[in-house]
Amino acid sequence: MSHEPQTPPKRLTSLDVFRGIAITGMIVVNIAGVPNQAYPP
Repeated sequence: MSHEPQTPPKRLTSLDVFRGIAITGMIVVNIAGVPNQAYPP
């Protein structure tokens, strides 16, 4: 039995960019900003 090295699946660059933008948006939204202007929980 010979095992050929498997190549990793190709990644979609556009999907990586979308994930990065989504995470950045979540971080920005999660930061309250000025505490006295934030909505109460």
